[in-house]
Amino acid sequence: MFGRARTQVGLIVEPVETVSIKTEEDLANFRNLIWPDIEKANAFAPQHSRIFKEFILVSGTKKKPLIRTAKGTVSRNACLQQYEQEIEAIYAAAELPTKAVWAQPPTTWDEPALYEFVIRVVNGVMRSDKKDVPAVDENRDLFEQGCDSLQATYIRAAITNALRDAPKPEGKSDIAAVSVPQNLVFAFPSIRRLAAYMMKSVGGLGAENDAAADTAAAIEAMLGMIDKHTRDFPIHRPGTRSIDGEVVLITGTTGTLGTYLLQELLEDFRVSRVYAINRPSSEKGLPARQRLAFVDRGVERKLLISPKLHLLEADTNKPDLGLDAMTLGEIRNTVTAVIHNAWRLDFNLSLSSFESHVKSTRHLVDLALSVKAPTPAQVIFTSSIGTLQNWREPRAVPENAIDDPSVALGNGYGESKWVAERVMVAAAQQRGVQATIWRVGQLAGSTQNGAWNTTDWVPIIAKGGQVMGALPSFPGGDVSWLPTDCAAKAIVDGLHNVDADSETSYRYLHLVHPHPTKWDYIASHMSKILKVPVVPFGEWYSMLEKAATTGGPQAAESNPAIKLMDFFGRGYKALEENTKQGKYKPKEAMGMPDLQTNKAVEVSETLRGSKVLGQEDVQLWLGYWEKHG
Repeated sequence: MFGRARTQVGLIVEPVETVSIKTEEDLANFRNLIWPDIEKANAFAPQHSRIFKEFILVSGTKKKPLIRTAKGTVSRNACLQQYEQEIEAIYAAAELPTKAVWAQPPTTWDEPALYEFVIRVVNGVMRSDKKDVPAVDENRDLFEQGCDSLQATYIRAAITNALRDAPKPEGKSDIAAVSVPQNLVFAFPSIRRLAAYMMKSVGGLGAENDAAADTAAAIEAMLGMIDKHTRDFPIHRPGTRSIDGEVVLITGTTGTLGTYLLQELLEDFRVSRVYAINRPSSEKGLPARQRLAFVDRGVERKLLISPKLHLLEADTNKPDLGLDAMTLGEIRNTVTAVIHNAWRLDFNLSLSSFESHVKSTRHLVDLALSVKAPTPAQVIFTSSIGTLQNWREPRAVPENAIDDPSVALGNGYGESKWVAERVMVAAAQQRGVQATIWRVGQLAGSTQNGAWNTTDWVPIIAKGGQVMGALPSFPGGDVSWLPTDCAAKAIVDGLHNVDADSETSYRYLHLVHPHPTKWDYIASHMSKILKVPVVPFGEWYSMLEKAATTGGPQAAESNPAIKLMDFFGRGYKALEENTKQGKYKPKEAMGMPDLQTNKAVEVSETLRGSKVLGQEDVQLWLGYWEKHG
């Protein structure tokens, strides 16, 4: 696989038998032949990591076979260098604006003409091969209407090409020199916003960054989304339950945290039934996907035959969750708690691209209010410390609501989580829903088999350390990483421990390790296992900068830490700030905010008894990462 530090990944495929690929038609035929298997892999891949046909490169088994090691395994780095020109050609082809009629630049450059041009391009890319499908809504988010990363690349290419033909603004530099951002469509994800971007660019304003206006617009969008999704909550009608014990509806059980949550609920004798809600997939049924998730995370597969488990494919964007009347009625007659855990993890997207998730939150709140029980079902939401990315107060973040939306500004993921929190708070205040909002911190590999996504920043540091021969030190820095299975146990603890006498019916709890250890303690264990030294962070960061500037276009393929240079740069800056006198010094490493945990510890027996991370944990993580590449 190739494509680190790119907006789209690709794949080099070496046929088992020699195939003749001399023309574009031959290539298309071979891609079609293997496409069913690619689609199976895409069904489990994150949205931004899926493979498109245009990014499948076929190696020549005779003329240019993939380079192998002495053991016969494919040498990834050598192969990426071997096929560097072909890989660059694939990306160059993707960047070339299409020659279709709809991609031709506008003949005039006033606002109506640019608006019509963007409409033409977007519909050309997203609708040209689809019949009887309505045109793209000009105001709605493109990704909410089915746009993918490849289509975003084509839209950007057409707009970039058009801007090269635009008239030069008076007193400004040539518009062709204006840098169109790589994430153009992610940053301006609607026809209206793309047209506005073009108008600014043509007017010579494209390179200017009106930060105050951008901040005001982002806050307005957040507050507007809250207002839209907190109107007219239904009134709960008390009724009589038809089953004893806790009955839990949970979303997103095929992800890492969701897998362990499902495990805990199925093993909990106090829980009599579990409705596990997940999105439909065209490739694999939900039982097969859940089974794969259990195997990958070291969970006993026999739990999947538990009579308590009801696996359901559903669409939480619909008020009835896309369920038949009988199933929905059964849920309303029995459910006592809703755990909303499903959320798209993509830091490229803007707030509007997450509105469907906020809408789902509202539908689940409405479901909690519709249950036939003495009180509404409690609702538990897994939020994120991403809602705190602009926390600047000289103290640890309290386990309370943060009313200032600017604290969550930065990317659509954190902003949307903050908006969803406010939907929960509004439901609690207006209708008495018992709401628990867990701000989830950095989760570590599980204590069961070390399962920790290899694309997270900590495993990337380990990988970068192997490549560069060093790991970074962060003197004095704490790490409050909590193993994911322990996090799941804590959430279930909270499910059973609700203070009915509390002044408010909502609470904020922080899901981080209450007994942090030191960064350098963890790094020292990694150092021994990986057999590389620990060096000062500044030295390590300089090595990373050098690798990025001298390693060539494919440097990030072998050293994924290059892709997160901005993130590590912020960590280095935080370390330097901590050396200044007279300032509040956050304890958490990498510039992340310190979080209070008093309330969470009081609620969760798991957190109270959690063990400090140590060598055994590091060994499990590294073993999992090695197994998963």
